[in-house]
Amino acid sequence: MIALDKVVAGAVFERLHPFTWARGYLSSRPNDYVERWRPGAHESIETQPGYFKPVCHAEGIIRHTIVSVHKPPGYQERVFFLRHYYDPEEDFVAPPKLHHLVTRAFRREVERHQTDYEIQPL
Repeated sequence: MIALDKVVAGAVFERLHPFTWARGYLSSRPNDYVERWRPGAHESIETQPGYFKPVCHAEGIIRHTIVSVHKPPGYQERVFFLRHYYDPEEDFVAPPKLHHLVTRAFRREVERHQTDYEIQPL
């Protein structure tokens, strides 16, 4: 797990992240068929009866950039950060959004993806 002294404003953390090749129509443009990389493992396969494992098509990069760290009186310390996704072709996926988590949860997110997944190339 990352050290607490590394969780400071301006710190950047990167790790591998699953991506799935998505095909279909976007809700914002119902007449346009698109194919694109989508962050996450969105499909699943049954590995044992009743047990499903998430599947992705490739791995890209997720970058966490800490904006600030705050400890309000009477509450746990919170980390405010931006999440940037880079698809397997190293293209920027979408504009980053501001997120916040308590420090312990942030450290877990930076370390690894929450679930184990399997890569099945296209």
